[in-house]
Amino acid sequence: MVQGRSEIANRVLPIFDLSAARGNDPEAKRALARHVDHAFATSGFCYVSNHGIAPSVIDDAFGVAETFFHKPVDEKLKLTPTAETMFRGYLAETRKYRTFYDFDPDRPNAETRNQSVGGKENYVFAAENPRRDLASSATGWPSGPNPWPENFPAFRTKSYAFFEELQKV
Repeated sequence: MVQGRSEIANRVLPIFDLSAARGNDPEAKRALARHVDHAFATSGFCYVSNHGIAPSVIDDAFGVAETFFHKPVDEKLKLTPTAETMFRGYLAETRKYRTFYDFDPDRPNAETRNQSVGGKENYVFAAENPRRDLASSATGWPSGPNPWPENFPAFRTKSYAFFEELQKV
């Protein structure tokens, strides 16, 4: 029997309705948690719906991201990650990354070795901490200031607003 496309997609990329996470049913929350745990233990990814983030927050974040990534490369490169910024900032699409295939013993001469992943630009940021602590006392994760473009304050406010909503989810 041939499986339907949605059955295969759901097996490869599990789809979760997060409504139960905001509800009052403890068993529904536990069941959702078990399914999410299984998804990340197997495929490592999932697609979520009903997460509770306002569409305007998402639209604003995507809008400022589009504006940022259309800026001149020289301007974006000023935000290249450093040890002081805890490796946060702009990653150009030509930057060399270690990829999964670099560690795959079945592909000792992988043509992707030290190549960029997907040819995509990235901007990495995390929880704000004005101090330059190497680790947050609460989480043990590296924390510190994020490098933000000085002449584009909306990028910081709208991107970080989206980040804070994701933290709530």
